[in-house]
Amino acid sequence: MLNAEVTLYGGLSQDPDGDALSYRWQFASRPGGSQSTLAESGKTTTFTADAVGDFEVSLVVNDGQADSDPHHVAVRVVASRSILRDGIHSGMWPNYAGTLGSAKHAPLGQINKDNAAGLEVAWRWSSPDNDIDGVQNAVFEATPLMIDGVLYTSTSFSQVAAINAATGETLWVFDSQSYNYGIPPNNGFLHRGLAYAEHHGRKTLYMATGDARLIALNPVSGEPDPDFGGPVPGTVSLLDGVPRLNESAVRLDNAHDQPDVPDLAGVRNQLGATSPPAVCGDVLVVGSSVHDGEVLPPSPPGDVRGFDLATGALRWTFHTVPRAGEFGVETWGDDSWQVNGNTNVWAPMSVDADLGQVYLPVSCPTNNYYGGRRPGDNLFANSVVALDCATGERVWHYQTVHHDIWDYDLPAAPNLADITVDGQVIKALAQVSKQGFVYVLDRETGAPIWPIPEVPVPPSDVPGEVASPTQPIPTKPPPFVRQGSSHEDLIDRASAQDYDTGPLYTPPTTKGLVITPGEGGGANWGGAAYDPATQRLYVAGFGPLTHVVRLEHGGQPNFYYGRPELFFGPATGSPYPGPGSAITAYDLNRGEIVWQAAGAQDATVIGNSSVLVTDDLLFYKNSSLSTLNAIDKATGTFVAAIPIGGRVTGAPMSYELNGKQYVVVASGREDETMQLVALALR
Repeated sequence: MLNAEVTLYGGLSQDPDGDALSYRWQFASRPGGSQSTLAESGKTTTFTADAVGDFEVSLVVNDGQADSDPHHVAVRVVASRSILRDGIHSGMWPNYAGTLGSAKHAPLGQINKDNAAGLEVAWRWSSPDNDIDGVQNAVFEATPLMIDGVLYTSTSFSQVAAINAATGETLWVFDSQSYNYGIPPNNGFLHRGLAYAEHHGRKTLYMATGDARLIALNPVSGEPDPDFGGPVPGTVSLLDGVPRLNESAVRLDNAHDQPDVPDLAGVRNQLGATSPPAVCGDVLVVGSSVHDGEVLPPSPPGDVRGFDLATGALRWTFHTVPRAGEFGVETWGDDSWQVNGNTNVWAPMSVDADLGQVYLPVSCPTNNYYGGRRPGDNLFANSVVALDCATGERVWHYQTVHHDIWDYDLPAAPNLADITVDGQVIKALAQVSKQGFVYVLDRETGAPIWPIPEVPVPPSDVPGEVASPTQPIPTKPPPFVRQGSSHEDLIDRASAQDYDTGPLYTPPTTKGLVITPGEGGGANWGGAAYDPATQRLYVAGFGPLTHVVRLEHGGQPNFYYGRPELFFGPATGSPYPGPGSAITAYDLNRGEIVWQAAGAQDATVIGNSSVLVTDDLLFYKNSSLSTLNAIDKATGTFVAAIPIGGRVTGAPMSYELNGKQYVVVASGREDETMQLVALALR
């Protein structure tokens, strides 16, 4: 881009004898009128692109005895570009979910329903995490970015790598050594992705690590940006100024009894990050993962912060747990805002660059299943919150669950969608939830597109607990999973004879309550994909994942904690008859289900799922499968299952390079090889 700083990297040069190398850079050609000069720095050189056209730079490497043949690199400079807005239309994948609005949509059609069965593995990339001993991977869930022919990915252990997008060759690796500073909160070593920005003529990658650091890297060399953060160059601590950090004396570590999550041992961080930050204007918006589950306050709040893209300076902080005098503080009875925490944004976020707003899917408060020490609705827990990116001020909020005691945190970025309802064009967003609802809101005002009345729900009989008397229940669209439990609906009624059952939002009990959907969802971090051409939303459900939650007294006044245990059927993952994980296609203009179908040939399979939408396909990932599946997006008809060579764990992405479309997905859980697998047609 004109007036941008261009960095070229020669660090892959090697001498077979191990001799020290020197590097000589020079322009082979420049556009007419260019006065650009090269600033050499060993393996790298930089110049300012002061003219539109083609620059050619040559590199000669010397081992102290002889020069190498010249290697030439061409750099095409354009007048301007807005890659975060328009990158997918140039075949790239510049954001975690493709677009700032989290569409998970690639407008590509070379791979289609007529040839998807012919997809083959084009290359495999082995994560550098595979070479690190003594650290237990939880699951490799990264989704890479693709910019200008290079893939950029995070790893489970908070490393960052650049990869040739055509061949799978590693270009560089940055090791944050995050794994030396404790196990990330909750589910252990996993990470989902990076953010990228082009700002004031500089390109930067951003990584929020599992041990709560924000790191800015040069995407060409992988080196930390010396002008960002400090005192460690390129780094900002995300622990600075966090209230109540590590003050709790009660910590019960079986809080996350999720399928295939390993037992965790060792020092556990209370705060870290698993998701990419969000870029909005000149601000980088950063959430956090806070250790939750059966913990006793005091606990740290999950404040969301905005940092300057160029310098890392803190621009603003939004208090997800309001403080004295702030809007919503009265929803924390008994001044419980002073000690309660969590209420964090661990999932990715979405951005409307035109409105200058970032949309936060906020998690639940301390603790997950008992709220006796936090009476009230507990804003901004379980809320979609729209913030002004420049100031961090709240524009609007919508709370999806009042006084959450089911661990129904919002698990995925909302999908931004421009829809037409009754002839009116609306800037909307669709927020999927663990309880199986899609909340469709006006993203300018937060008003529901279709009525969401407050509906009476059952009270709690647990001492000290005062459940909300009502909950917001959308009239449209219909839910995408089974909701509520009853003995009569189970395959094996006797399996629940010792437990309570009840409709959605029945409070947990000391006897034990069968909860459907359980804490995994419904929807989880895989979320949904949106097709702007058809205004259809495709939701990848975890399935009717069911838990039994039994509240036990914690030995202190007004303190109970839940023991969530997975509740399975006799022969399938679900205790109910019928399908397991399913894809639901919604017409967002009408708020109606178009079709619902299994994403796998075995319709009973349950697993954490995600979808990618292209011109006529859905690519479906399910963590219980070793195939990436292709589905006809118009009908839900199963098209093909492409073997990956391991369980599919990350959300898929797609890009086009040199006339070829690729689909890339992560694979690797626990002791399996962690890898990215690229699929393409022969």
